[in-house]
Amino acid sequence: MNMERQAELFYYNSAALLENPCFDEKRNVVWAIEIRKGRIFAISPEDHSCRTYTMPSLVGWIALMPDGRLAAALRDGVYAFDPDNGELTLKAHPETDTRFRYNDGCIDPEGRILVGTKGDSEPMTGMSGCFSIFPDGTAKKIITGATTANGMGFSPDGNVFYFIDTPSKNIYAYDYDHATGDVGARRVFHTVTDGGLPDGMCVLPDGRICVAECDGGGRVRVYSPDGRITDTIFLPVKDVTACCVHGNTMYITTAKAKKPRPDEPTAGGMYICEI
Repeated sequence: MNMERQAELFYYNSAALLENPCFDEKRNVVWAIEIRKGRIFAISPEDHSCRTYTMPSLVGWIALMPDGRLAAALRDGVYAFDPDNGELTLKAHPETDTRFRYNDGCIDPEGRILVGTKGDSEPMTGMSGCFSIFPDGTAKKIITGATTANGMGFSPDGNVFYFIDTPSKNIYAYDYDHATGDVGARRVFHTVTDGGLPDGMCVLPDGRICVAECDGGGRVRVYSPDGRITDTIFLPVKDVTACCVHGNTMYITTAKAKKPRPDEPTAGGMYICEI
């Protein structure tokens, strides 16, 4: 059964491209980024006030680390950012080819930072991938052959790693080795054939996979672990970039179209929906 829901506007600040929402229980904020302007936002779920942190370069991705700092993928490396004092500490810079930039990522069950890449100014078809960064700063490439590494996440037991390569329209799944951080053979979990392109994702505690659809998708699709669609959340914006869930509330980020659509005045805002 596919439950259909409608998201409503939660926050808008005229950002062109809002991405990577993640909820911080300790600080009681929803984090999000505006990639090209290098801005990280901390948005209050109570009064919708926002504090802005400006990074020294674009910021391709953030995630909350176990120690309370944010993993932040900047142009010249992946950093740990402490919003309490503004300190940036370089963790690693595994992709030194300047044709690429860091894009989406996640934190694995052992605390490793997984971060993907994409072409910076032009598509690098089949040349991007995903790096695993260990706590000691060493890194290795665990996925190759992608074009735009995007949403990532883990099953609740950590044994399955989900990975989106956006242009392929595929959500992939890999068996995951906790001890080594290596992935097994790739398999297709789901192919998006009737909407936009899969972008960011999150995985719920019950194992369902939530996937935002950009490039005309205008929705978040929720899949059971066996690939069935259980929920569809519609937005009044065609480019939906990412999502996260805290409690029963989903926070969803969006982007303005390259050619702005007059019927999408709040594109680039953050939406919410009960799930």
